[in-house]
Amino acid sequence: SFVAANVGDSSIYLIHESNIERISVPHTVIAAQNELEPEERAHYGPDFQHMLTRGVGIEASVEADFCESQYFDGDRFVICSDGLSDKVTPSEILGIASDGAPKRICQTLIDMANERGGDDNITVVVATVKTQRGLWPRLKHRVDKLFK
Repeated sequence: SFVAANVGDSSIYLIHESNIERISVPHTVIAAQNELEPEERAHYGPDFQHMLTRGVGIEASVEADFCESQYFDGDRFVICSDGLSDKVTPSEILGIASDGAPKRICQTLIDMANERGGDDNITVVVATVKTQRGLWPRLKHRVDKLFK
């Protein structure tokens, strides 16, 4: 399993079997408002979309949100700043990041965000899960021998 932690408005996506899921929690005024009164969101202007309710460096300590789940061989994680997620939809990220080399995927996504205005910093990391089959049973056998 994996554990992901986040603070702020950068996104963490998990791609698994042709599906994409945002596993991070946005810490913005708009996201908080959506949880409390979704119908009132229309009363907030675009300035509130990026106004953080939590962020690193604002206070001496900060509480992160955590997500723990299972991952599988071939899954991909896409971690990106709002400069990308504001310009490229999750379904577009899925279409681009489902196949290919992570370096090429990152460059394609950055180029797409820049072509659509690129008015914020654009950061993206793509990581592919690659499990080593047969390693865990061998390790478990050795660990079991140590504690017998």
